[in-house]
Amino acid sequence: ESTLATSLRVALNGRQFTASTAEFVYYGAPATMSTSPSCGPIDGDTPVRVAGAEFAGGGAYRCRFGDNATNFTYFPESLHPLPTTSLVVPATYEPDDGTLRCITPPSAGAADNVATYGELPFAVSLNAQDYTTEDVRFQMYQPLAITALEPPSGPARGGTRVEVRHAHAVGCDARCRVGGVNGASEYLVTGTLDSATIAACVSPPVNETSGGAADTERAGARAVRLSLNAQQYTPMYAEAVGAPPPPPS
Repeated sequence: ESTLATSLRVALNGRQFTASTAEFVYYGAPATMSTSPSCGPIDGDTPVRVAGAEFAGGGAYRCRFGDNATNFTYFPESLHPLPTTSLVVPATYEPDDGTLRCITPPSAGAADNVATYGELPFAVSLNAQDYTTEDVRFQMYQPLAITALEPPSGPARGGTRVEVRHAHAVGCDARCRVGGVNGASEYLVTGTLDSATIAACVSPPVNETSGGAADTERAGARAVRLSLNAQQYTPMYAEAVGAPPPPPS
């Protein structure tokens, strides 16, 4: 990363310049490579880490979702499109790792639960004016809710592949939280995105040790929550794993 600071003076008549100076900083050519996560719900509030190059030297960092054009990708196209105006929020520079951080804004229509979601062009600016031009996208999806688990139960030893069905959402990083209610141990499970409305997680064992202490509940219902971006989770869905393993034959 490289920056160059220079003094700046102004004149109102083209000849007589101010005695005092202000500092103007030239920075390198910033480039956006990726965001983590690369998706979030349309009601916003998703912390986003932006990886790239030449982010140092800025004075007014911004993240922009959208580009004042109509080149959004819709899921599906028959739904109401995202707004054609861009959504801009402040960002901060993290010198330790050279990244930018910002929080997604709510998409227009989110307050009315309008089906406005899709992939938005994403860019950053170091001066709130000149934005990066790489083809990076951020996906906004409808507020998430679990509609069913299939199957809705499994042995306490775990290992059951459970389809977590939901509606109106396309994600980027599926995770399941199992338990964590009424004193039950909580397990975090990495899932897969099988389709636009189905994520899958493998049930964890609930009759093994957790956190250094035995999980004495063993069989029984466990709350399940789903995230499509490894950050923001649904309210709990109470059907879950828990039948004890059959006795050996």
